[in-house]
Amino acid sequence: MDYIPHDSLHDRLKGVHELMESLQSPNEKNEQLQEKIAKLGDRSTQELIARIGSTTHPFALWLIHRELDRRDVPPCLRTPYRDESTEQIFITWLADVYWLAKRHPKHPVAYSRFRHLFISEPDSEQWHKTAIWVYRHGRGKSGHYFSRALALTDQMRQPLAMLVSHRMQGDRTLLRSLPKHREALLAHAVGHRDKSQAIKPVEVAERRTELLRLHLLSGRNRSTAAAWHHLLHGGNITRQAVAKQITAIQRITGLRLDYTN
Repeated sequence: MDYIPHDSLHDRLKGVHELMESLQSPNEKNEQLQEKIAKLGDRSTQELIARIGSTTHPFALWLIHRELDRRDVPPCLRTPYRDESTEQIFITWLADVYWLAKRHPKHPVAYSRFRHLFISEPDSEQWHKTAIWVYRHGRGKSGHYFSRALALTDQMRQPLAMLVSHRMQGDRTLLRSLPKHREALLAHAVGHRDKSQAIKPVEVAERRTELLRLHLLSGRNRSTAAAWHHLLHGGNITRQAVAKQITAIQRITGLRLDYTN
């Protein structure tokens, strides 16, 4: 999703502070949700990313994004490729803007009315009021509208989920065909097992599929892909090892996967 839908639901969208207030009503559902929210910090990064794909309550979704942001997990690594509701699209957009505001304080924007996104303290009431005003102002427009208004460079946009360039969007469209490429990688691994047979073909396919995903999300940058792999999975993988694997994946799948460094 790279555009903001233009529909009447935007007029009923609630900001984060409004959503938080709605949880104060004493009922069993709210109590259960608050209990889950209180334990977010104890969850692993992989668990939290999985919950992005299953959580429907927008405030809980926001808090998961905020916890992942605290762990320096970029928005592009959190967002599953699925259909989303109006509220979920807004929270995904908000996570992009929050990532930017936390890492680029005082960033000069092109549209002066948006400046409070980089002046106000991120997650403050003023910041959230500005964010939902900006979002509603841009309804029916693409993510490129916000990128221009916020004067974002390609380097600032690469880690984001929605506010990406046409080139980035093209690479992310390729991610929708990952299941097909995983099958090709698995078939190759089955037919080309190492002599020790210490690593199962399915493990080889999963590792290569994940590197392909990170390669595309990183802007085909092997240093960034290596760093993101370490962030998500631990261990150490060098940029040279990434390049070697991408060369193999390209040969097996037929994809053109030239990298930028």
